[in-house]
Parts: sequence; C-alpha cells; structure tokens
Amino acid sequence: MSHAFKQGFEDGYDRIVLIGSDLPDITESQINAGLQALKSNEVVFGPAEDGGYYLVGFSKFHDFVFQNKPWSQDNLLEETLNELKENRVSFSTLETLNDIDTFEDLIASKFYQSNTELQEKLKQLHD
Repeated sequence: MSHAFKQGFEDGYDRIVLIGSDLPDITESQINAGLQALKSNEVVFGPAEDGGYYLVGFSKFHDFVFQNKPWSQDNLLEETLNELKENRVSFSTLETLNDIDTFEDLIASKFYQSNTELQEKLKQLHD
C-alpha cells in the first residue's frame, strides 16, 4: 500500500484512496465520500465491522500509518487513529461497512443476498 501511495503522489495526484478487494457492497458514492473527505483532511478511513478498514486515503502521505500495525486484529483501526491523533494529523472516517473475511460475512452481504445465481452455485458446492 505504501508503494502505491508513494507512486501516486510522485505521479502528481493530490488525493488518493485505496479500497480492499473483499468489499462487494461498496458504492461509487462511498468512494467519492472518501475523496471529498480528503479535501479537508490528510487521511480518511472507511471502518470495517471487524475493527480494520476497507478504505484508506491520503491527501498527504504518512508512511507510519502502515508501519508496525496489528494487521488482521480487531484493534487495527483504533490503534492507527490513536497514532494519527498523537501526531496531530487530520483525519476523517466514513460509514462502517462489512468486508468479506468469512463465509458468514459473504452471506450477510447485500451482494450475496441480491445475487440468486451466486446463491445457487454456492448451494450446489455445499451439497
């Protein structure tokens, strides 16, 4: 992630967001909300229900955000936000969403609930 942000800023972008690939319910408006938040904040996060985040964005890159973190732990976002506060970095958070880490997460997603073809395929695999 650090490399992607560094490269993006080197290429001249002034606001950059990254999203996870495990988020079928994310919408264009939620991504745009992240970009909008970066007009008045240096960092933005989209909190995930499991304590991590599904979106991270910068208008000013802070490499420490990705260093020495409890990845895949339920306190990842909390620790990261505390570190931003300690360093007096402005940040914003978006609405909380559920990323897909388990089969139960998939079943709870709007994507799954509205996709009967996927439901049928998974049912066939499970039977």
